[in-house]
This record gives sequence, structure tokens and C-alpha cells, in this order.
Amino acid sequence: ALGKIGDSKATPPLIARLNERNIYIRHSAVVALGQVGDKRAVKPLIGRLEDYDDYVRRDALFALAKLDKEKVVPALIDVTKSEQKLIRQWAAEALGRQSDKQATKQLIRLLNDEDNFVRRSAAAALARLEDKRAVEPLIEKLKDADFGVRNAALYALGMTDEDRAISALSEVLKSPNARLRQWAAEALSKVGNQTVVPPLIERLKDPDGHVRKAAATALEALNDSSAVEPLIALLEDKNSSVRQAAVVALGKLADKRVIEPLVGKLADSDVYVRNEALSALAKLDKQRVVEALMQVSKSENKTIQKWATSSLAKWRSENKLK
Repeated sequence: ALGKIGDSKATPPLIARLNERNIYIRHSAVVALGQVGDKRAVKPLIGRLEDYDDYVRRDALFALAKLDKEKVVPALIDVTKSEQKLIRQWAAEALGRQSDKQATKQLIRLLNDEDNFVRRSAAAALARLEDKRAVEPLIEKLKDADFGVRNAALYALGMTDEDRAISALSEVLKSPNARLRQWAAEALSKVGNQTVVPPLIERLKDPDGHVRKAAATALEALNDSSAVEPLIALLEDKNSSVRQAAVVALGKLADKRVIEPLVGKLADSDVYVRNEALSALAKLDKQRVVEALMQVSKSENKTIQKWATSSLAKWRSENKLK
């Protein structure tokens, strides 16, 4: 309760409770000090990093991450050298929250930690730092034995616009493993570099539906008109979630070529695809919506007919049409 109030007057009594024998009291005090945010708690919280209880140590790290960066970062870096893998993992996570590049070197070292969870946390932390020095070490982690580490490295590389990172991510799109291709596509959606559009368009033909969906979503984020025709072709995909992603992407591209294909998707067998098509069409050509819904309301499929009739009534009401 004292922590939620956020009054720095609570700091001294909370610090005193850090030495209580009862684990639950110490843990509550640690969490509360993180909420209060008083820099006077830094040194006492650093002392709790040696607490014998895992959760007290963990939340002391997280509380420190909210406080004085100048003092906390060096302390957290030191804690990453702990013999306990769980502490190294939590310290790496806490350093990520600091977004301070003085932690880069130690986080890069942790990419080679013996524990896969520590390596994952180090890669995730480096994603927040966006430090160019981490690019090559992260590229090397794309070969890690642990898939979770590879995923974290892919995500981190997607947070940089470095040519080396983009090239490495594009190569992973060719991986024989579908999950890696999917994660690479998701990472490429963040780079904001149009050079990745052609390889992503190629992945729209991937045999795995998750990869096709990720590629469509990435192309939506990149907003490149060269993707219009390939995405229109994807509207006929057998996987409804892929069709839905294609519809959303086409709506974002806002190209006149997509209007009629979107009209066609108002009669899709999947209601989520129909809803997205209606939403996209409404942004592109409002006049076409009523006409298209009236046509679909004559469908022989009773479910689609009912959806179109209901959608038309709602559209007219919201737009004050007769």
C-alpha cells in the first residue's frame, strides 16, 4: 500500500523492512520501493541482490531498474557475473529495461552464457539497446542451438537498420525451418527498409501458412505498392488467417487496384475476412460499400446473406443513410 501511494516519506520504513526475517515482508518492501522510486533505496536494494530468496533478488533487480540509472547500471552489470543462472537472467532483463549502452559489452558476453535462458534474455535486452556493436554477435546467435535464442536474436536484429542485419535476416527467410522463416519475416517488418520487399513477396508463396501470414503482415508495415498484385493473389489462399492478413495489408496500401478484389472478399467464407474487407473498403471507397453489400446480401449462402444484411443496416445507420 505504501508503494502505491508513491510518497517518498515511505522510503525509510520500507528500507527498514528489507531486513525482516519474513520473506514476504522483505519481498513486499522491495516491490514497494520500486513503486515509490526514491533514489535513497538504491544502495539498500543492491544489498538485497544477495538475498537467499529468488523472488526477493529478482524483484530487487526490477525495482533497481526503475531507479537511478547512473548507479544502477554498473551494479546490474556486476550482478550478471553471478554464479546463479537465474540471477544472470534477471539481471540481463533488468539491464534491458535501462536501455543504457554501457551494458552492451556485458550483454554481448552473456550471449555465450552456458544457460539458454540467459542467452535469450541477453539478446532481448540488446534489442532494447539498439547498439550497432551487437549486430555481429547477434548474427552469430542465429546459429544458436536453442530456438528461443535464435528468435530473440532475430527480433533484436529487426530493431536495427544496419545492412548487415538486414542481409542476415533475409538469408533466414530461406531457412528450411518454417518457424525461423516466420520469425525472420516478423523481424523484417520492423526494419523499414524497402530492399526487403522482394524477398518478402517471395515468401507469400511459402508452403507454410504462418510464414505467408507473417510476410503479408510485414509487407503491410513496409507499405510498398509493388506488393499489391502479389497480395491480391493471396486473397485466394486456402488459409483464412492468411487471407485476413492479405486483406488488412491491401487496405493499408490504399491502391485503387485493391477495391474490386476487396469487394469480392465481402463474400468470403470466413467472417473475420469479411469484416476486415468491409473495414478496408470503407476507408478506400465509401460509395462502393452500400452497392457491394446489397449485392452480397443476395448470396445463396444464408450465413453470408445474414452478415451482409446486418452489416448494411449498421453501415446505413452509422452513416445516416436511408
